[in-house]
Amino acid sequence: MGNWFSSFDANDLSRECESSIVADPLQLVHNLFAPLYVSGLLWIFVGIAYFSEDYFAVAIEGIIERYDIPPNIAGATLMAAGSSAPELISALVALFLTATAEAGSATVVGSAIFNQLVIVGGSILVAPGHEIRLEWRAVCRDMLFWALTIFLVAQALADEIIVLYEAVGFVATYVFYVYICARWRQIVVAIGGL
Repeated sequence: MGNWFSSFDANDLSRECESSIVADPLQLVHNLFAPLYVSGLLWIFVGIAYFSEDYFAVAIEGIIERYDIPPNIAGATLMAAGSSAPELISALVALFLTATAEAGSATVVGSAIFNQLVIVGGSILVAPGHEIRLEWRAVCRDMLFWALTIFLVAQALADEIIVLYEAVGFVATYVFYVYICARWRQIVVAIGGL
């Protein structure tokens, strides 16, 4: 997968962050300003929670009910887009304001790990009885697509550059996944219910 780890230099990263207006928009370099940033971050989290709960979730539920969208499709499209909006914005900011996609790709990969471990684990921790029943066929479907996406991303990043045909492949794979979700009941019936 290229020579990324051997070329990583933490000193270069810290120098880049010190001089970056995006990394430190107020240019507050003294350690005493850390509580200001932590307070701002907490304020942002509270704001996101408020708007997500009172507006965004209600809007998505309304769209799902109005257009009678099946749960498989809603989860693969609207819910996924809603939960991924912050990382999409982070990636776009990193790409267009810093003229580099490194922070954006790190955000996407880090977010995927967070989603797979913390969101799933946290959901179980707060669920009644500390368990959630899942339909194993749908879990297998999603795991197969997850493995495919890991393979595609690893292949694309092997040369440390993503080109147009790879990006089109990513989007086409997602469209195919949504199509499979839309036809999932027919697929299960066609293969005999397993």
